[in-house]
Amino acid sequence: MRFSIQVALAVTLLNTADASSLYRRNRFNSASNNTADTSHLKTWWHATGEVNTGTPVQDGNVRQSHLYSVQVASSISHNLSTFYDSFAYESIPGNGMGTDNASGVGTTMAWSSFLYGSDATVKISRSDNWSIGNYTIRPTNLNLNSTTYGGDVYISIPYNPRGYRFSVEFGDDLQTISGPEEKSPWNSLLIFASPMEDPSIIPSSSSSSSLVVQEGLISGLDSTQASAVIFKPGVYYCTGYSHMKLSSSVNWVYFAPGAYVKGAVEFSNTGSEVKATGHGVLSGEQYVWYADPDSNYTTGSDNNGLRMWSGQTGSSQQTFTLNGPTVNTPPFNSMDWNGDLTLMTTVATDYKQVGSFYAQTDGLEFYPGSQARDIFYHVNDDTIKTYYSNINIDGVVVWKYATAPVVQFGWASRELSNITINDVSVIHQSYDNAGDNPGLIGSDNAYTASTTGISSNHSTANVSNTMQDITWSNFRAEGPSACLFRICALENLRNVTISNAWIEKFASSDLNTTESLLPVFYDSITGAQVNVSNFVIDNFVVGSTKVTADNAGSVGQIDVDSAYASAVRYQ
Repeated sequence: MRFSIQVALAVTLLNTADASSLYRRNRFNSASNNTADTSHLKTWWHATGEVNTGTPVQDGNVRQSHLYSVQVASSISHNLSTFYDSFAYESIPGNGMGTDNASGVGTTMAWSSFLYGSDATVKISRSDNWSIGNYTIRPTNLNLNSTTYGGDVYISIPYNPRGYRFSVEFGDDLQTISGPEEKSPWNSLLIFASPMEDPSIIPSSSSSSSLVVQEGLISGLDSTQASAVIFKPGVYYCTGYSHMKLSSSVNWVYFAPGAYVKGAVEFSNTGSEVKATGHGVLSGEQYVWYADPDSNYTTGSDNNGLRMWSGQTGSSQQTFTLNGPTVNTPPFNSMDWNGDLTLMTTVATDYKQVGSFYAQTDGLEFYPGSQARDIFYHVNDDTIKTYYSNINIDGVVVWKYATAPVVQFGWASRELSNITINDVSVIHQSYDNAGDNPGLIGSDNAYTASTTGISSNHSTANVSNTMQDITWSNFRAEGPSACLFRICALENLRNVTISNAWIEKFASSDLNTTESLLPVFYDSITGAQVNVSNFVIDNFVVGSTKVTADNAGSVGQIDVDSAYASAVRYQ
């Protein structure tokens, strides 16, 4: 009832189709804005928005969606028809600097973020005189109410203290990615609805220990004595030949809602906690792919590519706390620390990564004891990386490009235990072939293997290591999907459970991406066979059919080596 009343009141602003068209046209062409800043709704805008789908934007500008306009209304308002502007950002492959090593040529990715404290309605308009047609909100199991009127889409967003992260996709704007049935948007639109910022994640701008950065070219952060660096609403940039090397005094970087910071963050503080908070944007758009700081930020080749987040451990435990930011267009792996990584842990909440068109744009590093929840990942490599023990991850939406599995625990033999990953929704996959190391869950062969893919050298394990007490639960894959798992068991596996996994349908079998594999592996020194015990597949469903021991090969497309067959149980 509330949603119907909201829309009915909202459309009184648009009494005729002509008025609707004029209103939408004015909003797309105007640098002015009407934003909300209340205890129930906060939106923001950039007066220097630049509509440009072909080249880098000016240093002080923000790339604005060429197609979408977004507005938000709060149900708490006495006038439910008041919609406020929410800036629609945009990313393009290669950032307009060429498309080498960039996927998605010819596509764009738009997103809009806002903070809310009560039910809200999002209104989406298009600048191309779109004729109302079919559209899909992904993940589809969010079951958000929506409708259309006057060429606009209205989506009801119930208040949720964990927020929502979703994609809105239009039926007239889909492209074929790989295989005749696999489609994703040419011009995608993401909506990030986040809870209002808790005061604990906002440093005081009036404190003598805080540095409020001036808009424009960023400088002096390597010599400041401040402990907190604050980016207020505005546009900041490092250029493509520098990044933010923070002085050892800095343990906190805050990106206010409406802050757009072009650069990357490197901590040198080795204290007990360093953190990056706030709902602004950190964008790597000024960097080329694999930008190497030691080679004047030109494309490198020795794993020294610039990370959006980096730091150095000291002699005692350190936590990297990440709460709120959106990272745009990372030029390489998004995060890595140096030093004794057993002393590091990561705590990430409400984190978003978009515009990952470059190859080797991974997800975050989850060091021992890490916790993460409410993440949106657009990635083009290893996504949820679990290379350490005692990790808990809950609530991840994934848009997957062509390289590596969604969950990755391979590349080396590891001693791992107590890992739980729950509630993962994969809304797109673009695997082309078996060499992509496809799948929802995977352990890829060692880097030292002589060839690429699971058919390479199987004598790369270390049987002195064991991975045990692992649970992957409530995984969903919408649309055509690759396999449930491909595991190069580089260590013994014990007490591993895949619970409540759903694949809508498998991708074309011609791509060789859909068969789950658990081949036999051997110790690289002794030749001893890797041991697998108590590997449970519980309630795995493809379409509407549950996978059992009898149909695992036909329905589940699961191929377990005979050496491990007795260790795998279906229930």
